[in-house]
Amino acid sequence: MAINRELRARGLRSPHKLKMGVSGCARECAEARGKDVGVIATADGWNLYVGGNGGATMMYYDQGMFEEVNYMTSAVPAEVMAGGVSINMVTKDGGNVWRGQARYSFANDTLQSVNHLDAAAAAAKVGNTFLGNPTLKTYDFNLAGGGAIVKNRVWVNGTVRKWVVNKLVNARNLDGSQALDDNDLKNYSGKLVASFTSNNKVTGSFLTNDTIRGQRRDTPPNLDHTIAHRWHTNHATPF
Repeated sequence: MAINRELRARGLRSPHKLKMGVSGCARECAEARGKDVGVIATADGWNLYVGGNGGATMMYYDQGMFEEVNYMTSAVPAEVMAGGVSINMVTKDGGNVWRGQARYSFANDTLQSVNHLDAAAAAAKVGNTFLGNPTLKTYDFNLAGGGAIVKNRVWVNGTVRKWVVNKLVNARNLDGSQALDDNDLKNYSGKLVASFTSNNKVTGSFLTNDTIRGQRRDTPPNLDHTIAHRWHTNHATPF
């Protein structure tokens, strides 16, 4: 059952992360009830669970939106559900004076060394191919700012981030060139704080990510053969 579900859903595009689990008995070692869709075997068949959704959501955070980031490696407070390292990310508030900042970083393939040739030679001796995964281009642009809409009463702060990482992977296109893994990430965030009295404040925040990976595609059996042929003609082979 688990293999069947994996093969059927592999490469499936969804508007959000999607987890599935299959357990062979009520002991539920695969924690199926904590997944978005879970199946547990019984003596009479299968029990289906929908909407468990355990775990965390992957986010590419905008570094410009945080005033401070605290890492707790021990003595984690009781309100934290899981053990291990806990990260507390404190977002910025706008002040009475309008302020802003901009940051930009850039690197390309001329700023890195070639260190995969020995590994490529070792792979060739056993009939394998290792192409390396050099970064062609990466840059990170961050713009942030905020201030008072109503002095001493209402403040706003917002950030915009564009982050690009384009690198090659250990696969080839149909024309023999090395396949590209391109990542174009955009992040938008905002925070509004309103003070009604010296002891009462209302805070609202917004965060969204837009991630584009142009070389990704669905895998069979979800991909129509006509679309697959057109994709293979113009894009990279799967990796």
